[in-house]
Amino acid sequence: MEHITQTFNNCKSRNRPALIPFITAGFPTPRETPDILLSMQAGGADIIELGLPTHNPTADGPIIQHASKTAIAHGVTPRSTIGMLRTARRRGLHIPVILMGYYSSIIEYGERKIVTDCKIAGARRVFNRQFASGQGRLVPGVVSCSGNEPNSPPPTLPRPHSTRNNLHLH
Repeated sequence: MEHITQTFNNCKSRNRPALIPFITAGFPTPRETPDILLSMQAGGADIIELGLPTHNPTADGPIIQHASKTAIAHGVTPRSTIGMLRTARRRGLHIPVILMGYYSSIIEYGERKIVTDCKIAGARRVFNRQFASGQGRLVPGVVSCSGNEPNSPPPTLPRPHSTRNNLHLH
């Protein structure tokens, strides 16, 4: 989290917003994903959101749903997504990457294992955006949030309360 905070502070000190693009891992193909991550960095991205493809991306619009279905058709899994990040890191990706996905992907991989493997691969955060307040359980290192995406229904949740390791919805 320190790298992410430092990135935002650097942008703030330059009086500019942070550029944070999103890509679904494995779209258009798994082989291209590391190149795309590196291109985003070369193009000025400050932080990258790397999406875990899922079978039922309910909080996403049609573009990300299509990307997710295409990636899954290519056999992309949470494990291969982390491998794509590792490849990009070996090739020079140095900006923060936030792995974004639904809880089903986190469960499939293993809650604690995904946090550990993401840290090793160089992800700075795992972000789960599936649960509403009171659902699921908090896992150290996994940020949980719901209702904040552009395609989500109007927010019915109170403002999230942030702590160092998790985003708690009350």
